[in-house]
Amino acid sequence: MTRFGGEVMSVEDVRATDAAFSGLHVLVRVEKEAVSVHLGPKRFFDERDLSIMPGDVLEVTGLMTQYQGGPAVLATAVRKGSTEIRIQTRDSYEGSK
Repeated sequence: MTRFGGEVMSVEDVRATDAAFSGLHVLVRVEKEAVSVHLGPKRFFDERDLSIMPGDVLEVTGLMTQYQGGPAVLATAVRKGSTEIRIQTRDSYEGSK
């Protein structure tokens, strides 16, 4: 597990062949580097009225991994200001409909 904060540089809703990497991705500036953060289904954030835009400052907790040859984080929680969202696994999210 890792935890860090930084400024959002870009936001993208990705449709990948690997379900673990599909969904809302943000590129976060952490000190002098950028880290790709995979947040989960965009709908999950839309339903919780949490919009994430370039320039926002986030605090991210998650698991370090690799994506397209570079470091990436699969987020388990994200905080924007005073709002924190714990990100469910795909199975528990699908089951909560």
